[in-house]
Amino acid sequence: KWTNVTADYPALPTSNYYFSLYALSKNDIWAVGGNATSNAGSAIHWNGTTWTYYEVGQTPLYGVYFISPENGWAAGEGGYIYHFNGTSWSLHSQPTKNVIVDFSEDSEGIGWATGFDGTILKYNENFDE
Repeated sequence: KWTNVTADYPALPTSNYYFSLYALSKNDIWAVGGNATSNAGSAIHWNGTTWTYYEVGQTPLYGVYFISPENGWAAGEGGYIYHFNGTSWSLHSQPTKNVIVDFSEDSEGIGWATGFDGTILKYNENFDE
């Protein structure tokens, strides 16, 4: 049975929409998307008790990936990639102008991302650091 887990949290913007979700554990879950009113990127985090809202960048986010609670990645329109350091989100880079929709990590700790128009990106440093 599916349950609407954000319905009881009026502090979350009702104009938000979400495209991707990543769960590190049952008490550490992230969802990313956008705000239909401002068009800004948005992320929400579940800590097992409540949702916390973050505005991230100026464009909607389509992909999210976390390595640990202190190392997360999100990206979306305009090719903007953001990093979460355990406290806040910041712009990491813009390696393409194409929309980025998904992230993954290989067994060597190298990050990969995919996007529109055949975009495949490789992070040439250790994704875990």
